[in-house]
Amino acid sequence: MEVSERFCVFMKKVKKPLVLKTAIKTSLVVGILLNVSNQGHEIFAGTGTHIDSILLNFIIPFCVSAYSGAKTIDESSP
Repeated sequence: MEVSERFCVFMKKVKKPLVLKTAIKTSLVVGILLNVSNQGHEIFAGTGTHIDSILLNFIIPFCVSAYSGAKTIDESSP
């Protein structure tokens, strides 16, 4: 199986509702915790935050969770 075909199969797994639902839940919880720990002082002081850091604190956990969820799906599952 060539790389592009493997990538397409992998993306089909990532788009499964259970994988997406779990990844979204995980990214919300982890993203909030990361934002509070990394920028809590700025958020609570009202001095301004960095939107790129806030977004990355949600995007990275989403990608990690979606990747792990897709990797655990067996090739033969629907």
